[in-house]
Amino acid sequence: MGSPFRLWPLIAQTLSTPHRSLKDSGVEVDELHTLGDGEAKYFYFRDNEGNLLEGAWSIWDPVDEIKEDFMKQ
Repeated sequence: MGSPFRLWPLIAQTLSTPHRSLKDSGVEVDELHTLGDGEAKYFYFRDNEGNLLEGAWSIWDPVDEIKEDFMKQ
């Protein structure tokens, strides 16, 4: 059996900006993949310790509630 496949999904509203930013910063970044007719997008990248991470977006992601006073608490 091979080594474990560790994955930590990161969810974002748009992926093109963080994808480009990571790539421009010299991070090892996979290409941006699109599924179906654009319903989902994702890419893989590695952090400074070699962990494989995933940036992901889909039309089915829940909408986050932003609390304006969160940082004040």
